[in-house]
Amino acid sequence: MYPKHHQVLLPIGLISMLMTGVNPAIAAKQLDEMMGSSAFKATLSIACGSLEKSNCAQVLPRIAAQAAPKGLTLEAIASKGSIQSAEGLCKGVIQGALGQRDAFDQVKRRTECVNAFEQAGKAIYPYYGYFVAPANSPYDSVRDLVKNTPEGKIVTVAVGKEGSGGQVTLGNILKNVPEFKRVLQMKDQDQNTALDAIKNGSLDALFIMDGPGSDLIDEIKKSIGKNNQPLFKFLTIDLDDAFYKNVQGWNRKPLYYKTNITAPGWFSGGKQTIAVDAIAIISSEWEKNDPNAGKAIRIFVESTDAAEAAIRADVKIPKDWQAN
Repeated sequence: MYPKHHQVLLPIGLISMLMTGVNPAIAAKQLDEMMGSSAFKATLSIACGSLEKSNCAQVLPRIAAQAAPKGLTLEAIASKGSIQSAEGLCKGVIQGALGQRDAFDQVKRRTECVNAFEQAGKAIYPYYGYFVAPANSPYDSVRDLVKNTPEGKIVTVAVGKEGSGGQVTLGNILKNVPEFKRVLQMKDQDQNTALDAIKNGSLDALFIMDGPGSDLIDEIKKSIGKNNQPLFKFLTIDLDDAFYKNVQGWNRKPLYYKTNITAPGWFSGGKQTIAVDAIAIISSEWEKNDPNAGKAIRIFVESTDAAEAAIRADVKIPKDWQAN
C-alpha cells in the first residue's frame, strides 16, 4: 500500500478492468444494449428512379455521404419513375423519394394520396424539357410546328415509358394549351427506340425531361448522317406566360418555369424550354408514427444542403440556377 502522501489516480476504465477482469469496452457495450443506445441510428428508404440515372447514381450517394456520420443510413430503392416512387409513399412501402415535382404533384392530387407526403427541404436541381425532331424539320419551335400542321393531322411524340417524367410534363402542357392538344399526340416509347424511329421516319418527335447534364444532348450532337449532317435538332418550347402562371402545384406555386438549354459549339445561344424542379418528399404517416422520423428528416435536409456543391458539379447545374 502506498503512503497517504503518495496517491496514484487510475483511469476509471482501468479501475474497472482491474476490479472485474472485464474489458471496459465490452462492459460498456453490454450496458448500452440494456439501457438503449444514446447514439442516433436510423434508415431512410428513398425511391429514386432508375439506378443508372442522376437521382440514384449521383444525388443520393452525395446526400448519404453527409448523412452517414450523423447516424442516418439512406437506402436507394429503384423505381420506374417519379410517379411510381410517389405511389410507394402513398402505400406506406417507403419513407421518401427523389424525383420530379410535377409527377409528385399529380399523385398527390389522388384522393388516397392527398395527405401522404410533403416536400423535405428545398429544390435540388432542375429538370429540362428536350423536344427532339428530325434535323430536316422546317420548324425551330414547337409553336411553329403546331401552327403549321394542317387541321386533322397528328404529330406523334414519344414521351418515354408509362409514368415517365416526359409523359407527365407534356400531359400538363396538352391539358392547358388547347392548340398544342389539337396537334400533339403522346406515345409511350423509350428514348433509344424513339430516336431510331425518328431516323426512319416512323415517328415525328421525342420529348423527355432530364437534368442539365443530360446524355441526350451529347448523343444527339454526335448523331451524324450522310455528308456529316446532323440527324436531329432540338425545338424551342415556347409557352406563353399564362401557362407558367396558371399551372400550379399543391403548394399553390407555379410548377414550371422558363429556362434555356445550351450546347457549346452547337447552339451556345440557348434554346428556350420548360423546366421543373427535382425535389425530395417524405411520408407524412412515417413522420407522424416513427419517433426517430423528425430527427432523421432534419439530418436528411441538412445533409442535402451540405452536399449542394457536389451535386451541382455532378448534375452540371448552371451557376445562375437557384433552389426554391
